[in-house]
Amino acid sequence: MLKEGKVQGVGEMVTSRDNPLSQTGIQQAQGLKARVDAAAADLEAAPLGAQKFLAASAVWMSPLTRAIQTGLIGAASACARVRKVRLVPNAREKRNVGGLDTSGQEVGDGIMPRVKNCTIEAGISADETAALCSLDFDFTEVQYKWWNENSESSETVQARMEDFMAQVRFGPEESIIIVGHSHYFREIFMEFINPDFATAAPGLVEDLQKKKLVNAGVARVELDFEKGEKMITEVELLFETTLVK
Repeated sequence: MLKEGKVQGVGEMVTSRDNPLSQTGIQQAQGLKARVDAAAADLEAAPLGAQKFLAASAVWMSPLTRAIQTGLIGAASACARVRKVRLVPNAREKRNVGGLDTSGQEVGDGIMPRVKNCTIEAGISADETAALCSLDFDFTEVQYKWWNENSESSETVQARMEDFMAQVRFGPEESIIIVGHSHYFREIFMEFINPDFATAAPGLVEDLQKKKLVNAGVARVELDFEKGEKMITEVELLFETTLVK
């Protein structure tokens, strides 16, 4: 799981939809890219978790602009190898009261022109942006309005998380890089961590359920669906990722 970087300022987020990364957010994603590229350059010496990240067989992203930007920049090495990105609405951020920034602006193949324009406006050259976006994007799930205009109830979020986990479980992929958002990932950690892992790593689990992944942070998550509804059996923070309040 890869969390998006810093978006535009709080004042803008109140009135704006689907804010892209700020220049600081772009820099955070570039920082992650540097750490990922360093691991890829000497894969045998890289930690096992980093090796697994780089060996992912699929890349899924929230359709929100900031998530796509973070994934394309921060996980560029993995994206370049996989060559395909699936946009998955079930990975979008949890919609809280007043959270207009979790609402999209575009559907279908209108999503990527916005991503490109916002990335160039944030200071990435047109050529580099074009290279980052030169992948096969699967728009199947975003052909129509894929976001909420109103806050999501706990029941709605629960149902969406269950759908999301079903997509992971029944898909053909063995390992997936999922680019999403901190509040939604925290909800997943609160709901699906297995009690055995909670017993084995109580401090980490408490932090995962109360704090948030740092901007452009990465967590490796192991799932065992034979465990039933509590299928997360391990979480490891990668690439210098920390958790923040």
